[in-house]
Amino acid sequence: MEREITPDVPRLLRQREVAELLPVSTRTLEKWRVSGHGPRFVKVGRGCLYRVEDIESWLETRLRDRTRGRSDASRTSSEVTA
Repeated sequence: MEREITPDVPRLLRQREVAELLPVSTRTLEKWRVSGHGPRFVKVGRGCLYRVEDIESWLETRLRDRTRGRSDASRTSSEVTA
């Protein structure tokens, strides 16, 4: 019996694919997983997979409008108006 993937099943990327996409090394992704700094991931057996929507969400948290200090995008509304 052949199974079809339903539209609500998330697209999963392997570590190598994510490393190429971001672009960082696979070792960096491993370090981020240990420290909790990178995108969320799915643990499957001994491997780790990444959902596309989790990578997109993580990238949104990395948006900046300047290189030093905190950007307005990362401030709370009370900090911006103060």
